[in-house]
Formats: sequence, C-alpha cells, structure tokens
Amino acid sequence: MLQKGYMGHILDVDLSSGTCEKRPLDERMVMLYLGGRGLGTALLIEKLLACSDRYENPVRDIDPLSPDNALVISTSPMTGTSVPTCARYHAEFKSPLTGGIGSADSGGKWGVEFKRTGHDALVITGRSENPVVLFIDENGVQFIAPPDVSDDDVDAITDALEARHGRKVKVMAVGAAGRRLSRIAAIINDRGRALGRGGGGAVFASKNIFAIAVMGSMKVETANPDMLKPKNISGSVFKGLAKLRMGKLTKPPEQFGILSSMGTNGLMGMLAQYDELVHRNFQDNCNNPDELAKIRGEAFLNHPSVKVKRRACFNCPIGCTRSTQVIDEQGNVIGTGEGPEFETVSMLGANLDIYDLDLITRANYLCNRYGIDTISLGGTIAALMEIYGIVKSKGAAAHTPEEKLLLEDAKNFVEMHGEPVFGNAGCLIPLVEKAVFAEGIGEYVAMGAKRLAERYGHPEAAMVVKGMELPAYDPRATWTQALSYMLTPRGGCHLQGGYSAPIAFCAGYGEFPGTKSEGAALVARNASYHNCAYDIMGMCAFAGFSVTLDEFANMLNDVTGMDYKASDLERIARRTLTLEKLFNLLCGIGIDDDWLPERFINEPIMVEGRELVCDEAEFKMMRSEYYEALGWDDKGVPTSKTLTELEILSAEQLEDLRMGIEFSKWME
Repeated sequence: MLQKGYMGHILDVDLSSGTCEKRPLDERMVMLYLGGRGLGTALLIEKLLACSDRYENPVRDIDPLSPDNALVISTSPMTGTSVPTCARYHAEFKSPLTGGIGSADSGGKWGVEFKRTGHDALVITGRSENPVVLFIDENGVQFIAPPDVSDDDVDAITDALEARHGRKVKVMAVGAAGRRLSRIAAIINDRGRALGRGGGGAVFASKNIFAIAVMGSMKVETANPDMLKPKNISGSVFKGLAKLRMGKLTKPPEQFGILSSMGTNGLMGMLAQYDELVHRNFQDNCNNPDELAKIRGEAFLNHPSVKVKRRACFNCPIGCTRSTQVIDEQGNVIGTGEGPEFETVSMLGANLDIYDLDLITRANYLCNRYGIDTISLGGTIAALMEIYGIVKSKGAAAHTPEEKLLLEDAKNFVEMHGEPVFGNAGCLIPLVEKAVFAEGIGEYVAMGAKRLAERYGHPEAAMVVKGMELPAYDPRATWTQALSYMLTPRGGCHLQGGYSAPIAFCAGYGEFPGTKSEGAALVARNASYHNCAYDIMGMCAFAGFSVTLDEFANMLNDVTGMDYKASDLERIARRTLTLEKLFNLLCGIGIDDDWLPERFINEPIMVEGRELVCDEAEFKMMRSEYYEALGWDDKGVPTSKTLTELEILSAEQLEDLRMGIEFSKWME
C-alpha cells in the first residue's frame, strides 16, 4: 500500500505525439526518494535513460533544448495539507545553462492546485507541433489552443486563462526570455513566483508549451488528521507553528520577526553588518551604508513611491512575500506586482552599485512578466559592467579583438542609454528589456555570465560555479556558504547545498565562525542534508530557521502514517545528492567544477577589519572532507559501497550509469 499523502499517479505527457499516460506512482521509488526534489531527480534520470537505444550516454548526449530532454514537475506528500509552509514543489531538467542537473523550486499555490488534480508528478517530453496549453484537472490532461494573447507576457497569459477557466485556475508560463531560449529564463507561476534557476524557462519554451493551467478539487488524505489540526495542542502541526511563532526570523510582525515584518529583504541589514553583502560583481564588499539604507528591508516600510502589502504562499504563517505598487509623484500607480525579494534587490541593486528602490522594483516587474532569473540576470549584468569598465580604462590601441567586439555590440545601447558601468542607474531598465527580448547587447546578457565573459575575453569576470551565477553572499565572509556554492550539484546556489549564511552567524542561531575551516565540511554536509530534505518534503527553507528536522519528521509521519526520523530524512537527502552527483558525472562535470572563481581565492576583502580570501589549500581540504562525508572518493565519485548502501535506482539503471561514467576507471 502506498503511504498516505500521495495521490498515487504520475502524468506522462509526450508532446510530439500529443498523448498522455496516467501511470501509478512507484512504491519503491517513493520509499527511496519520498517526493519533490528527490522524486523529480529519479524520474528525470529514468526518462533520460529510456533513450539509451538512441544515445550512447543519453544523460550526456541529449541536448537540453531537444525534444528528448524531460521537464519533470514533482510534489511531496505534505503538499496541500495543513503542515505549515508546505506549498513548495520542484522542477527537474537537464540545464541549458550548466549542461548538468537542472533543478528549481517554487512556492505560491500552483503546486497545491496541481496535486489536487490527483497527480503527484508531471513528466513532459517531446515538442508540440503548434503552441499548446496543457490544462490539467482530475480527468488528466487536455491539449487545448492558446488564448489570443502574446506568448511573451506571463501576466497577459494568466489573465486570459483566468478569464477562460475562472479565477481558481493556477497558471504556469514563460515569457519573452523563455521564448527566445535564454539560458537564464525562468518558469513563472502565480504571476510572480519563479522556478528561476538553471534555465528551465528555455526548456519549457523549447517544447512549444504556451502554458500549463491546473485546477483541482481532490483532497489529500492523511494518516492522522487530528494530529495535523493547527489548534490541537498535542499535535505535530501545533508544535511546529509554536516554533515558528518564537523564531527570531519567523515570528509574527507584531514581535518584529524579520521575515514577516520586512519580507526577505529584511536579511540585507544583517548581511551588510557581517561584511557579507555582494558589491560590484564581488570585487569588494564596500556598500555605502547611507546608500544601502535606501534599498534595505526597512526602506520598504515607509517608502514614498513603493507601497507594500504582506502576502504569503499557501498555508504559510511566515508571510515573507510582498505585493507592491510603484506610484509616481502625482499618486498614479505606474506598476504592480510581486516583490522584489532580497536576492533581486541585492543582485540588481548593491551588486550593480544602484540604490534606487523604485527602479529596482520596476525592473523586478519586468523580470516576472517576461520570465528571467533575477539572480543570474544581476550576475550577468555585473560581469558586463565590470568588463566594460576594464575596456574603457584602456586606450583603443590596447584593445583585444574580443574587447573591440564588446564596444561594437554595445554601441547602439550606449548611444541611447549611456555606458553600462557600475552606478549608472539609467542603464538598469533598458538592460533588463534588452536581455528578456535578446536584442542588441541583451542577446549576450541572455546567455548568462560565463558565455558573455568568454565572448568578450574576460572569463575571470564571470562569478559562476558550474556556469551558474552566484547569489548575493560573498563567500570570503562565509566559508560554509562558499562550500554550498562549490558543491551544490545544480551550480552556484545558496539554498540547495545548505542555506548556512544566515544561520551560521547572521541570524544568531549558531556560533560557528564564518571563516573557520575545521569542521566546516561537516557543517556544510549537514546543511546540505537539511535543505535537500526540505526540498524533498516540499517545505520552505525559512521554516528551517525555527523548526528542527525531527519536528518536520513528526509532521510527515502524521501525513503518511510512517515512522520517519531525522536520520531517515538525511539518508534520503544523501541518496538524492548522490543521484544528482551521478547525473553531473555522466555529463562530464567533475572535481574541477566543484570550485570557486579565482577572484575569491586571490582577491581579499575586508571582513571585520581583516583581509580575507578563500584559502586554496583549506578549501581543497574541506572539499575532500565533504566528499568523504558523503561516501564519495577523493575525486567526488560515489563509491561502489555508497551506491550499494543507498540502493541508487534499479540494478539495470545502475549498470547504465556504470557504463556512462566509466566506473571501472574511477571507482574502487
């Protein structure tokens, strides 16, 4: 019998043939991977390995934008229940940005509505001959014609489908960036929530999907519904809510919980205080405090032109989301939308030396409307600004051919909007517009920082790991977070490898020093286990600031009827991390890719009055210790013992993996 909390079905959609199969959810796969990120990764590899008759190594050889790539959307057993912050769901795909595992997470209400259609996961392959809307309800999938609106505009698509099906329908779509196959395009749900990282928007658009609309009414059955009632003082949900009400970051606004009072941008002040906040493409951390005050969390509270309302994802007591309006001097509303979040304000603001909250908010609206990842976009624009500054500082006679190409590519933009350099706020909106529509210099911004920097002869300006742009935390100030950047399979990411920067010292929950190497690998491993477990359970990482993994396990047990402990969740997380690592190894992504940009090794910043870098020898030692802690060899390849112990996939699939990455060469 399948555990409670599951709907029991997977939808397999083949767009090339226009067919759909509703198949049972495999009980063994559920026991091994539970849901969300774990289940999605297993389903992705299962689907790619099914192409072995046409590819020598399908995981490596399938182009991310080909019909054979799969887009997998997966929920978790707690999705749609009374467990707090349980709205999150996952998308898995081969990434057009990194060439490795693509993985993205989103909240809002779309995932809950999808699950209520009676399905736990959606697996999409192929390419539709004509643009198509996938309408999913309890009866399965209907392939229907798109509404008569532009496929560039997510808001227009959402409005049209709500007009057609009613306001209850939840819509997922991509905009202009995805349609132009930008490698940093996002998938947008619920108008402003994003499956942002890794270029999933390009994968979505490559399949000629206009939108995915979901509308369900089925109830998620749970094993112990009484224990899940929020007012039952002996129940697991009540206890979880109590912890959230007491947490430093998660307590209610009247108690000045940082996230509930100021949204995610409330983190900015803490990061700046600990010399951790990004500035000028990570060249330094010297944000001017007076300028920073214009965009940090407190600025939202009484801003003259940006009006804010608190919002929340499904069943979330934290309420870190912000619905905003931008108002002109006459009091007219000139823009509305969701956000901006902390990462957006930091990457399009402090990172670019721009401190105009009105401007950043309007840029964020464009990113949501046209579907582009604000972290990657901010990192790529920063690389462009740094390189342009280098080129302009030289005499024309000293320009390399690549630098001359930059001046030629940027010529029309400069004539209209000025030079794309740090601090030029007038460039921000035009650069966003050019990037989402891949016009002029924006065509190369849409490629991501790595490809842009290589085009213009300065690869050192790309602050990326595995080709993915880093978020807003300077790794020289927080070494456990630096390890997350290095070792997360999807690339430079602050979440999937463990969101340790706020927990380690900023939030006051722990005293582990930011730049201590001894024991850091184990701290990073544990953080990666925990955040992976959150992704598998469909929980918000912010809830992990207050609720322990054992407490999450208790809520999961009341949903499923099982007897999970924190150690069981950590084991499933380790299995998922190992499977993601195998995916990357199959794609040729190995130990040399588990490393930071050289800037962090060679160029110091000032942290609490000391010059600091990410010491090369210590980071190599910590990388080896992390590998060992997960049961991987000194090159980061999971050992035979580990693969056997974790029961990775089936025996037949494991043999395919062995052939694909030459285990006889790499393994014991």
